[in-house]
Amino acid sequence: MRDLIPLLGLAFCRESFREKLTIHPLQEEKVFTEVEFSFTRDNSAPPKHYSTIIPNTTLYLTRCHIRSYPRAIHEVTSKLKIEELHVSLSKGDSSEFQSENSKLASPVGAFLAASFEEDEMPVEDRWKSLVGVLAGLFCISFNQLDHRSAVTPPFILPSFAEVKRPSLRKIGFLPREVACTENLTPWRKIVPTGSTHGLAVFLNNPHHIQKRSIFWSIGFDFRAGDELVFWQRAIVDVRLTSSLQLMTSTNARKKTESLLDGNLLFGITNSTTSSIADSTELSLIPSEHYSLVSEEQLFNFDGDIRFALTISWNNDQTKSSSDIRITRKSGGGQGEGSIKTTIFNPRDTAVEVMTLEVVPWWLKPSLSARRVRNCEETAYIYKAGHDADRITGQIAFGLKINAGAACTVEYDFKTAWPKWNEYPADANHGRYLPSVILFFEDATTAAPRRIFSESLLIYVPIPDFSMPYNVLCLACTVVAMAIGSIHNLTTSTLTPALNEAPQTNLGKILHFLKGCLQKVIRKQKFQKSEEPVLEEKSSEIQETAKAQ
Repeated sequence: MRDLIPLLGLAFCRESFREKLTIHPLQEEKVFTEVEFSFTRDNSAPPKHYSTIIPNTTLYLTRCHIRSYPRAIHEVTSKLKIEELHVSLSKGDSSEFQSENSKLASPVGAFLAASFEEDEMPVEDRWKSLVGVLAGLFCISFNQLDHRSAVTPPFILPSFAEVKRPSLRKIGFLPREVACTENLTPWRKIVPTGSTHGLAVFLNNPHHIQKRSIFWSIGFDFRAGDELVFWQRAIVDVRLTSSLQLMTSTNARKKTESLLDGNLLFGITNSTTSSIADSTELSLIPSEHYSLVSEEQLFNFDGDIRFALTISWNNDQTKSSSDIRITRKSGGGQGEGSIKTTIFNPRDTAVEVMTLEVVPWWLKPSLSARRVRNCEETAYIYKAGHDADRITGQIAFGLKINAGAACTVEYDFKTAWPKWNEYPADANHGRYLPSVILFFEDATTAAPRRIFSESLLIYVPIPDFSMPYNVLCLACTVVAMAIGSIHNLTTSTLTPALNEAPQTNLGKILHFLKGCLQKVIRKQKFQKSEEPVLEEKSSEIQETAKAQ
């Protein structure tokens, strides 16, 4: 009976898997698409009648058999006791559309945020193990986010999991991490349906998605006791890209129609439903930028996932932002400059916001002379980085912005000189400054919300790499000419070349004939050289005879 208790305990853990496709037409004939895979686990206590038969049944609830829930994520989060985990890898800038859809809030490059539970194991050790595991799972350079590159926010951040102490949270940016199709392969393998059934089929043509999209992002969100959501998000531009079509159009402001189907958005026409998924859903978000011309059945696919939505774009709508947004600009060069952050509040009431900015060690801001305009500074925290230890710093602002105002925060900075071996391969390109995180309350739900600014490209002074290159070339030339020639003279010897006899029959015959010819020629030359000597001797004998 005791051997059966663990097996019976496996039945008490229930899980579900749902997939959802969201389509949201945005302004300027752009379409936001999201393929979402949601996993839930029910670790609630067993029914009461089981406790009388099997005592201490709750001990086996952590040994639930996993049917569809990603096992790798479950093992990492349970072993390291993670309360919340957010991972994203993005390509392109979505700051212009974050006010229309909160799911577009992703910084450029890789972003990792984790909240840990209270435990005897230090947070730094758990963070080190976490970045190593995620780097191996998703082929992202998270192992570069060590304790020097990641930061611990100095305050309790909204829109994240509720933790008791700020020291239990870590945040890291990799703004230069390149998002490519190779990152989608390990991410897609975690989905239990594979790439042959369900909505995962629409991810089989990543080259089409990246070619047609201005923004592409993959990632997942985990929260203990809540859903685990894997997602792929993209903004597809469906506008007329042909210059000839634009020139022949009689009215550029005229309403145009677009057929939104799987071939246009994903490069895949259709798919089939999966028996593993508990539900498959397609959602079309209404907006003022379009009107629906014809509509097919959006739910209950009956084994075949296929959609075709004909919409009419309303190009008369002016480009405007309906909610708070943030922009950043930088200027300067030769080791110094300034950064200007602007926060727009189009609401009718004042709003309080919080900003968090990660400052790399090579950036030295001058915050004592900062300039804050058109808003009230309610809080300010600055934790400087350490140049010697290469530790990243952070800046936090609390701002109160009036209705319809544009708040600006500007400060000057200087850049440090990295070591010669710390420069990347393309040192002249510059270095990227991570995005600023802006926290505020949503206007409709009053829930905490966060958006990101664009990343900045900062010019960092570089030494003259051509000088050591020229010195090395000159030194190598001198060494090659001096030592090389002496070495050749002292070690090289002249040896006569040996004419080996040929091995073929024809070669032997030619070699024999050549030898005979050379002997005849030498013999004739020898005879010609002896004839004058004999004539001279005979003339001398005749002269002596006459004299006698």
